Amino acid sequence: MILKLKREIKLLGFRRFLIAVFLIITAIIIFAMRKYGILYSNEEIIFFLKNYQILAPVLFILIYILMIIFLIPTLPMNLGAGFLWGGFLGGAISLVSTSFGAIIAFIISRYIIHDYFNNKFDSRIWQWLKQRIQKNDWKIIAFTRINPIFPFALTSYFFGLMPVSFLKFFIPTVLPVILPAFLFSYLGHSIGGIILGEKNGQILQKIFIIFALITFAALAYFLIKKYLSIKKYNKF
Repeated sequence: MILKLKREIKLLGFRRFLIAVFLIITAIIIFAMRKYGILYSNEEIIFFLKNYQILAPVLFILIYILMIIFLIPTLPMNLGAGFLWGGFLGGAISLVSTSFGAIIAFIISRYIIHDYFNNKFDSRIWQWLKQRIQKNDWKIIAFTRINPIFPFALTSYFFGLMPVSFLKFFIPTVLPVILPAFLFSYLGHSIGGIILGEKNGQILQKIFIIFALITFAALAYFLIKKYLSIKKYNKF
């Protein structure tokens, strides 16, 4: 009983430390962004970073992580990375940013808001969902990472609430996003300034539609395959 109490006190202290560090870093970055007038759009962020080539990669990663934490879409930033640093280096920076953002969102979910949400949503459906994800953990995580139809930041928080180990979260999170990170970076590099103009939304919308169609096609394939296997089993 005493050991359990000590463990809970230690965990509470760790949570408070994480919250304090997060709030301090967030406040500093937001203050700096407001000071330099880049708190409004992705285009302004990209143009701002272009003027600070030495610090740009570090600032890009920090801003990208904040966008994931606050559930802000990051796809324009992936394109912007290619515009700033070219396909390969931009893809590498995007990948690092995505990985760190997912890790921090997972840690926040696991160690800060985990208990609250699991007590709040202690229903049969929630328990069933946890069991299904625990059984097919890395497969489900990898599937949600394949394309941007599933909100990356939101799913990172969600998997932090599920009974999934950090390793089984991290590997299926990073590996599937390697190709998209470089793909969008090369796309941003090839189309250049177009991504920062009026056609930005149209391009992103088309990309989203393409990946949505791929996702629905994959879901339809697996559902049909599952249905046929059940039908075949019932014949015997």
